[in-house]
Amino acid sequence: MSTYDYIKHFKRISEELSTASHLVDVPSMIFAFLHSLGPQYISFTVSINANINHLSF
Repeated sequence: MSTYDYIKHFKRISEELSTASHLVDVPSMIFAFLHSLGPQYISFTVSINANINHLSF
């Protein structure tokens, strides 16, 4: 699965949870997303985790 497809899949799950009135806070979604990426994304994951408090959406 490409990164783009994975992000779309992850977003769809989050939208389905929201539709089912099971809201998930953004930090939890980011945590789950980053921790589900493979080892080839470790530098990206570390970078995002280090700057998580400075992200805006």
